[in-house]
Amino acid sequence: MGFELVLYALLFIIWLIFVYGVYKLIWYVVKMFAFKRYIKDIGRHDITVEPQREFSDIIFGKKGPADYIITAGNKKYEVSVLSFASTHGRWNIEKTRTSFYIECRRASRVFKAKHVNSSLPDHVIEYKGESRVSRKELFITPINDSFDKQIFLIYPYPAQLTYTDAHYNRLYSGDTVEGHVIMNVEDFDNLLFDGKQ
Repeated sequence: MGFELVLYALLFIIWLIFVYGVYKLIWYVVKMFAFKRYIKDIGRHDITVEPQREFSDIIFGKKGPADYIITAGNKKYEVSVLSFASTHGRWNIEKTRTSFYIECRRASRVFKAKHVNSSLPDHVIEYKGESRVSRKELFITPINDSFDKQIFLIYPYPAQLTYTDAHYNRLYSGDTVEGHVIMNVEDFDNLLFDGKQ
């Protein structure tokens, strides 16, 4: 009898994980279709949108190459869309000796309080209390002065965004990483339409 209860509880937990996974997948697909429509709507104004890659490359392709060249008036922007399905955790851009990586991390509730009374720095405790959802190499386009701004458009925007090289830095919309401006959709929209639409 006790074994059956444990088995049913385990099956119920697996079912909940499956249902949550399906929910997140549907949520992400809806968000990405909304983003695709947003980009299409931008082109209906006096703004030129030149796609540089297939839309599916934003989701499945390399992270960082230019996705769009957008011209608004006499200003020209290179836009690289960075996207993951998980937004409740932390996205981290990491600079190594030879390259860059972007990873999506999620706080582990099981081990969250494990290092609370530790003498470790806060960012180390945060890192140890997380699990990696995804890690991909980040290909940063070279600085090009023909663009007014080179933008990392973060969509959907996560709970936290950080950058680690020799230091640990929290990032916010408007900050720069390797000459590229981090932006959320709202700030990007304000940039294109000067705060009015």
